[in-house]
Amino acid sequence: MTSARSLNSIFRQWSLRPGNNTWNVTGDPCSGTAVDDTEFNAPNINPSLKCVCSEGICRITQLKVYALDVVGRIPDEFQNLTTIFDLCVPKAC
Repeated sequence: MTSARSLNSIFRQWSLRPGNNTWNVTGDPCSGTAVDDTEFNAPNINPSLKCVCSEGICRITQLKVYALDVVGRIPDEFQNLTTIFDLCVPKAC
């Protein structure tokens, strides 16, 4: 499963949607604010995502889902997001 499909599945399970113009939810999520100079912890972007791109390959490295009342278990799809080094979820940030 690709990281895009994994991320979209996680968001569906948590009933979340990224804000308008943040990143591509139908294709590669490593776009828009995920790869520009927008700060990861920008208060107006939540959930937030950051990617690192090298040699044409982009990988999700940071994911923030802060104070959005997410309830439930950590979805199994997180195991496909092997390059995340900064995960911020309620009560863990």
